[in-house]
Amino acid sequence: MSTENLKYLTSEQALQDAANFIEFINEKYGLNKHKWIVFGGSYSGSLAAWFRMKYPHLVAGAIASSAPVQAVLDFEDYLKVVDESLGKKCVREIKSATDDLTELIKSKNNWPVIEKKFKLCTPFNGTNSLDVSNFFGNLAGNFEGVVQYNKDNRAFEVTIICCKIFFIFD
Repeated sequence: MSTENLKYLTSEQALQDAANFIEFINEKYGLNKHKWIVFGGSYSGSLAAWFRMKYPHLVAGAIASSAPVQAVLDFEDYLKVVDESLGKKCVREIKSATDDLTELIKSKNNWPVIEKKFKLCTPFNGTNSLDVSNFFGNLAGNFEGVVQYNKDNRAFEVTIICCKIFFIFD
């Protein structure tokens, strides 16, 4: 859990870790005649597809659901799907609320109010410019997550997200 170990958080390392795991289990339990299938969705789906390509001798197949196997810088199409799922009125309301919040957050005097409204665990740090970026990224991620995992045991779903979100500033 140290910064030094972040170098191991790569897709290449994840693939190697999975290969080592399969080889270990095969050897430990004598499973060399058994076939493995790797599977995943989204990023883990990408890993499954890449694993099948890199280690075809270890797996019989891969299921890669919604797997972005080609890196795209500034993947705007993803947000188009989010917008279409939420609908024009909802997106307009989200944009309006985001614009209002953007104006509020420009003044450090408003930070305590924002921190309280959003029940932030730690206050914004005036010396760390990433705090605000991270905050907005997490807000956007909530909408993206509702669209991506709609009705997946979550409190919100696409059909009600815009109804609930606007009570924050009341």
